[in-house]
Amino acid sequence: LIDFDYRKQMFHFVVSADDSALGRIDYESMPEQTLMELLIDGISNREKICGNKESPENFNDWHGITGSQNHVGEIEWMNLRLKGSLALQWMPPRVCIFAAVKNRLSGSIDLTRLPEGLQGIFLHKNEFTGEVQLNQLPESLQEIDLSFNQLTGSINLIHLPKGIEELILRNNRFSGSLDLTHMPTGIYQVDVSVNELSGYPDFTKLPDSLTLLYLSSNKLSGIADFTHLPPSLEYFRFEENIELEGYIARKDVSTNLALRMDTLHTKVTTEWKT
Repeated sequence: LIDFDYRKQMFHFVVSADDSALGRIDYESMPEQTLMELLIDGISNREKICGNKESPENFNDWHGITGSQNHVGEIEWMNLRLKGSLALQWMPPRVCIFAAVKNRLSGSIDLTRLPEGLQGIFLHKNEFTGEVQLNQLPESLQEIDLSFNQLTGSINLIHLPKGIEELILRNNRFSGSLDLTHMPTGIYQVDVSVNELSGYPDFTKLPDSLTLLYLSSNKLSGIADFTHLPPSLEYFRFEENIELEGYIARKDVSTNLALRMDTLHTKVTTEWKT
């Protein structure tokens, strides 16, 4: 265990240097115990994780921590009613899965300095606010779920990690247009439903890997082209976009997709439904 007074001094120093090169050098050299304590320092009831708020236990004994004796591998804080904020920039470098789900965490989310080996980050069902940057995610990332928060700003899908497979952003307050033409070639699930996205959606260059695309309950508009949907697409929802128009021919969709498709509260018509 590290001395509490020393930890407070270290916290003050590294936070003040956080945006500088010095801050990142400190990150590389700091013990994982210190990093973990900095990560949760903004959580008011962090004793639910670390046992003692003022003198945290060794991270190996924390709730939801798995890994080796000296390194944190996975963090899962599920349904603990945690309150406060996360300092994700201090997540230890060998964490591959980070999940803080069904809590009452709030504040902004900094996704620009996540560990280079992170494979999945799950922050859904909290109270996070502010904008998020998706163009600086680690290339290792495969899954990200930020759904059911109060996030705002635009959604940039142009510079996602090449290996990303699932992107779940539903039930937030994202707005602006949505460019679907430059998504990674291996992504197979994208859910941005129940937001405030607007503009014309271009469905002509969706990746061949895509199996699920949910755009329901937004403000999409214009005459959409449905003639180039990828054969892989099995779930495609765009209902509750009242200004979205277009026509879908039976030959352009699979049988399963046709059965699952819902055009409710849109101006889209289909060959098989009148």
